[in-house]
Amino acid sequence: MADGSTVFWIRVAVGGDPHRGGRLVRSLRDELRDALGIQVSLATEQDAPGPLLWASLGSSGAVTAPALLCAISEWCARDASHEVELVLGGRSIWLSGRPNECPELVRALPRDLRADA
Repeated sequence: MADGSTVFWIRVAVGGDPHRGGRLVRSLRDELRDALGIQVSLATEQDAPGPLLWASLGSSGAVTAPALLCAISEWCARDASHEVELVLGGRSIWLSGRPNECPELVRALPRDLRADA
């Protein structure tokens, strides 16, 4: 982004159930807003088909990529059926809420996004 923000695309795996998908996407959006105080919005149909969120981590560094990963992983851990794909610059990371998943996922981030891990 022009302001130096890092934008992540977040897709919740819904198994073809659009109603469930809508509920899960809104739940995750609200969780990330409440827990991290970051901008999280629903993507438009032009951006991608299906329920998709985008999250912007400001250039100030107040919320880091590892914090975003850990918050999503914790949300997934609440229900064994939750899985989320996080996409940044063509690379994707799948989160499922496995125990001790967060440190492994942080290591998968590009080095410049691992600050404060």
